[in-house]
Order: sequence, then structure tokens, then C-alpha cells
Amino acid sequence: MCEPVTAAIAAISTQTMMAASLAVSALSAGAGFMSQKAQAESSAAYAEETRQASIKSMLASSDDLNARESQENASTALKTESARRKAQSAASTANATSESAGLSVDALLADYDRQYLSYSDSQMQQLGFQTDQIQRNREGLKAQAEGRTNSAYSQVKAPPSLGMALASFGADAISTYQSFQVRDPFTGKLTT
Repeated sequence: MCEPVTAAIAAISTQTMMAASLAVSALSAGAGFMSQKAQAESSAAYAEETRQASIKSMLASSDDLNARESQENASTALKTESARRKAQSAASTANATSESAGLSVDALLADYDRQYLSYSDSQMQQLGFQTDQIQRNREGLKAQAEGRTNSAYSQVKAPPSLGMALASFGADAISTYQSFQVRDPFTGKLTT
């Protein structure tokens, strides 16, 4: 008479252990899903913050380059205007003194014009070089910002799949169920 009671208690404790094991598997699957979801959200937020910081940095540096370009343009304009005035002043002085010296005024004025134009051309060429360098710096800033952003987004974790979490729990449940099955030696049937 004691054997059926013992068998019933053993069956209840086995079923309780199986239920507890399934509960642990469910909690583990849920916790894993929530953890992966939090990691994915955190990495996406970090990537967006990095993108915003990269854009802000690029714009600040670009503003500096714009100011430098304006200063270079103004400086070149002032230099060429100053050279033009000096050439005119020298030409006027030469014109006034050349009549008494017997020099060719036209040749002297042409020489001053040639010197001014040569200086002006060299200043404009230098300005062109500086403008090209500023443009390359702008492109470098843009590439750097894109690189930082791409690097941050490459680290973004994919959000977890609820279906995959449920499938994993299902696989654990089947494994748990099978591990608690016992074959009855008399009938050969599997029972839990």
C-alpha cells in the first residue's frame, strides 16, 4: 500500500521540479530578451549622440574655416589695393620728375603697370591656393564626421527578436520535458 503513495509523491515532486525548471527557463528567456533590448537601445542612443557630436564639431570647424577664408579674401584685397595705390603714386612721381630727367614716361608707366599686375596675379594665385586648401580641409572635416558616425553605427546591436526568444524558450521547454520523462519498466511508456 505504501508504494502507490510513494509513487504519487515522487510524481508530484517530479512535476513540481519540471514546472520549476520551466519557470526558470521562462524567466531566463524574458531576462535575456529584456537585456538584449536594453543593449540595443543603448547602443543606438550612443550612435545617435556620436552622430550629433560629429555634426556639431564639423560645423564649428567649418565656421572657423569660413572665417579664415573671409580673412584671406579681405587680406588679398587690401594687399592688391595697397600695391595699386603705391604703383599710381610712384607713376605720378615719376611722371613729374621724368620730364626734367628726359626719361620715357610711357615706358616708365608701363613698367609700373606690369609690376602691379604681376604682383596682383601672384596674390590672386596665392589666394586660390589657400581657398583650395580650405576646401580640402572642409572635405576632410566632413569625411571625419562621417567616419565617426559610421564607426558608432557599426557598433549598434540589432534589437532582439521576440519570436527568437519564444523559440528559445520553447526549445528549453521541450528539453526540460524530455529530461524529466521516465520510462515505466513494466509498460515501456514514457511518463513525467
